[in-house]
Amino acid sequence: MSMQNHGERNAGEIPCFQCGVCCVRWQPLLSPEEIRRLSQDLGISPRTFKRRYTRPYPLRRGWRQLKAGAAGCVFLAYQGSRALCTIHAVRPQVCRDWMPSLDKRECQEGLRKLNEQGVVTLDELYAAAEDRQRFTEA
Repeated sequence: MSMQNHGERNAGEIPCFQCGVCCVRWQPLLSPEEIRRLSQDLGISPRTFKRRYTRPYPLRRGWRQLKAGAAGCVFLAYQGSRALCTIHAVRPQVCRDWMPSLDKRECQEGLRKLNEQGVVTLDELYAAAEDRQRFTEA
C-alpha cells in the first residue's frame, strides 16, 4: 500500500467510497507488535492469528503478510456494492495511512467499478454531506 505521512493531505484526497480495490490489490505487512494487537482484539493467541490470517514474508524477519482470500484481504467483507473492513477499528497502521485520492489508480478503478454497478451520484457514493463536499473539492 502506498504510504503517506500521517495527517498530511493530498490535493486529490477524497473520503473513501468503500470500493474495496485497495484491499483486493494489497495485503499489508504486519509487525510482531501488530500481530499481538490484532490477535488480542480478536481474542485469540498470536500463534493462532498467524496460522489463520497470515503467511510468512520472506524479506523481513519476523514480519507476516495478511492472507488474501478470493475477494482480497482476509478481513474484507462486502455488503451490496460496498467493501467493509471487518477489523476497521484496529486495522494495521499501513491501512490507516492509506489516503484515498483521485490521483490513485485504485480509487479511479473503484469509481469505475461502482459506476458499472449503477452507483453514479454523489448521494449514492456518500451518505454524509461533508463527504460529498470533500469529494467535490477534490
